[in-house]
Amino acid sequence: MFEYFLILYIFFIFTIIIIIASTILICGQFHTIPEYFSFDEKSKKILDEFKDSTIQNIYINNRIFPNVIKLFVKYILQFEDKSLFHPKIIFELNKNKEVHYITLNKLHRTTLKKGNYIKKNDKIIKYNIENKKLGEIIDSLIKNLGPFEFFNWSFNNNCHEIENEILKLLGEDIIQHTYTNINSYVKKTILFLIYYYFLFFKKNVFFEYFFEHIFE
Repeated sequence: MFEYFLILYIFFIFTIIIIIASTILICGQFHTIPEYFSFDEKSKKILDEFKDSTIQNIYINNRIFPNVIKLFVKYILQFEDKSLFHPKIIFELNKNKEVHYITLNKLHRTTLKKGNYIKKNDKIIKYNIENKKLGEIIDSLIKNLGPFEFFNWSFNNNCHEIENEILKLLGEDIIQHTYTNINSYVKKTILFLIYYYFLFFKKNVFFEYFFEHIFE
């Protein structure tokens, strides 16, 4: 009798998983992912406040992925080993003789945040820059990449593209990233999941902590 109920229980769980997975796959193919052509309101306020502030240093903060995320990025998204990290750009600013840090981060869309959000295992690379204001650098990034490419995330237009554009502006060598052109069906499903994470789960304490631990 116990074995009978165990088999029914396993079948029930397996059926639920299949239904959820099928729903996600189907919805992912018919859903239109939002497109952005400007900063969100919080980022706009930060840019308005600090756009005329002089940049003292620029830091590229490379957040190494946890092993589980590495497996997903490497074998599902098929990124190369040298691409298995998330770069953020930190601007050290001087405003009214005070030092401020502003972080430029490209997730599902590109945002600005106050602070530097550095974690213990992050790899930080410091670059000196002279006579440049934050607004000038942001304008250059948008102009060089294009508004859509700057503000939106996709498989071939991700956080590494902003990192390389910053390196170009600094006169440094860029990092060549090659992305395998994975199945478009899988791509669209993953984008669907990313979008709905931000729509439904971003304010959930557990998801918020998990996501910030990895990317922010």
